[in-house]
Amino acid sequence: LYAGITLLTMFFVTSAVVVVTSGFMSNFIGIIFGIKVSGLASSILLLAICFSILAAGKYKILDSLIKVIGGVLLVSTLMAFFLSLSKGGNAPLETNWFDLDMIFHKNNIGFVIALMGWMPTALDLSAWNSLWTIARVKQTGYKPKLKETLFDFNFGYLISALLAICFVTLGANLMYGTGEELPVGSGSFAAKVVEMYTSSIGDWSKWIIGPAAFSIMFGTAVAVMDGYARASERIIELLYLEDKNIELENRKKEYVISISILSIVSFFIGYFYVFNSETADINGFKGLVDIATTTSFIVAPIIAVINFILV
Repeated sequence: LYAGITLLTMFFVTSAVVVVTSGFMSNFIGIIFGIKVSGLASSILLLAICFSILAAGKYKILDSLIKVIGGVLLVSTLMAFFLSLSKGGNAPLETNWFDLDMIFHKNNIGFVIALMGWMPTALDLSAWNSLWTIARVKQTGYKPKLKETLFDFNFGYLISALLAICFVTLGANLMYGTGEELPVGSGSFAAKVVEMYTSSIGDWSKWIIGPAAFSIMFGTAVAVMDGYARASERIIELLYLEDKNIELENRKKEYVISISILSIVSFFIGYFYVFNSETADINGFKGLVDIATTTSFIVAPIIAVINFILV
């Protein structure tokens, strides 16, 4: 069941994360170096860097750096959140927060499902967290108690939930009622997100927010690729090797093959939906993200039940 879920989600989720991250990369390069880079070029460069980091086994160094940058983005997000609250929205909400008729209206339900898919984060993360914990035990030799492991997961999940509320509030206060459409391209979308911060904190903050937002998304892209690769490796072990008492002869080789397949397929999905001029207008950036988040929403209850039974 889990193998089926992984196969159903891994390519579209990875592709969506890579496309969003490539937009933030283009924005980051523009802010720092003043160079305009296309989304397609950013996507290729990003996948090449992610692949190189994971194949070389250097994720641990990146993970430590991301925690520091994550702290900067967390503080910045909270600042923008409270400043946007003090500023107030551009227009009053037309209805109360719990208008179920509006939420479940046929024109809105698709948006709500897509929004819920990664709010506050995809539940696939629970399995990856287990695999990362096991890998950390092997690296450090310290085996944490279940209570410690659960605290580690819950803390990260609660921070994700807090940020989710902040992001929705920023969108409601800074975009709702302005008459502006959400940009359809990954680069322009990233620029709009950075602009949401600068409109609250000040234009000077783009030098902090731009690099921090890209760094977090970059860490997310690497983590997603690593998580799916580790999960795929473990699935193969459990389904085909464990009963026969066969060990993977070369774990590194299997891992590199997994991230290679993931990178190639994810790139072509992103190219078809976002970067190919003939098909992008029909499918688009939002379409790709909607597929990924909706799929995550559909499989989330199954993963939740499995989590509950196991833990």
